[in-house]
Amino acid sequence: SMNEDNSGGGSGSPLSALSNLHSLALLQVTASEPIFNGFKIRNTKNMSEYLEQAANYDVATTKSKVALNTLKAVYQYYELLETRKVVEENLKQAKQRVGEFANLEKNGLLPRNDRLRAELQANTIELGLTEVNNNLQLAEYNLIILLGFAEDSKLELDTTGMFEVIAIDTWQASLDKGLQNRSELKSVALQAKASSMNYNIAKADRLPSLGLSAGYVNAYIPNLLTVTNALNAGLSLKYSITGAI
Repeated sequence: SMNEDNSGGGSGSPLSALSNLHSLALLQVTASEPIFNGFKIRNTKNMSEYLEQAANYDVATTKSKVALNTLKAVYQYYELLETRKVVEENLKQAKQRVGEFANLEKNGLLPRNDRLRAELQANTIELGLTEVNNNLQLAEYNLIILLGFAEDSKLELDTTGMFEVIAIDTWQASLDKGLQNRSELKSVALQAKASSMNYNIAKADRLPSLGLSAGYVNAYIPNLLTVTNALNAGLSLKYSITGAI
């Protein structure tokens, strides 16, 4: 008689369960937490904070530039208003002179060329007034857009206190105050600090990293294996010999 070899896939072999296996269940949860990674997390946090502060100073710089440009636009608009008044007065006098010269010419007291020169001068002033009015309309439109008003708005300047003389600091005091308050300089300084943190992050790759991991496993293989509430934990140590990422 022959003995049945149970080392293969016979019904008595543990492997025989695999031949009839149609389903299995596996639940696995793994979590890891870095304990030490060359100060990367701390340096990354510092770099983000520096960049955020630099961005805030950039916003302040932009606001200051907008305010300065608006102030310039207001004074340029005022300058054009005053220029128009002067040109209008000059044109009024030039036209009056033309009328006087015409009467003198009619009475034979003035050569015709003198009257023509007066008319030419009046026409030149009138042409200049047209240019001033065009520039004034453009300046008013730009100022309205800059202030965020409706395009059909009309401006009326209040010049009260517009030319009050304020106390002037010494040159050194003004320079020191400017260096302390200039937001673009503060932004650049913070960006430099952020770059330093970024360098430290890159340098941290040359240091070993230590991590803690933990896992939870449930497994069920019919007629073969059942694992219930299995827990595992461990430490991992990584070190790059070349220092490369």
